[in-house]
Amino acid sequence: MASQDRFHEFCEKILALDTAVIFFALVDHIGDIVAMTYRETPFVDEKEAMQYAIQMTIAAILLAHFENRLGRIQYTVTYHDDIARVTLPIVVGNQKFFVLLLLDSGSDVVSVMKNKISPFVMGSKGIF
Repeated sequence: MASQDRFHEFCEKILALDTAVIFFALVDHIGDIVAMTYRETPFVDEKEAMQYAIQMTIAAILLAHFENRLGRIQYTVTYHDDIARVTLPIVVGNQKFFVLLLLDSGSDVVSVMKNKISPFVMGSKGIF
């Protein structure tokens, strides 16, 4: 199976983990979208998704500066009125990716991340 197919399948599996997940993107270390998926209708268009990917990658890189003192970032959450944005870094060997998610703001984001998304992502490192 080609990498692109594996990554798209990975995205679809993440989307299926919880109905609160409405958008998912896998982004490489420079902010390019490797694969993405969304529930029903696109919440963001392709241009907005690309902008979101770059912005969140830059933010994650800036926050990583403090990892030597604070420890590895598990994930970051930004709450908006209608949505929660989550960034989860994935490091496998010398490769770094970022998981970007948009979740329904009415959901228990911490529970979804801790009990579903993070364990699945960490258990799926073999695809990278």
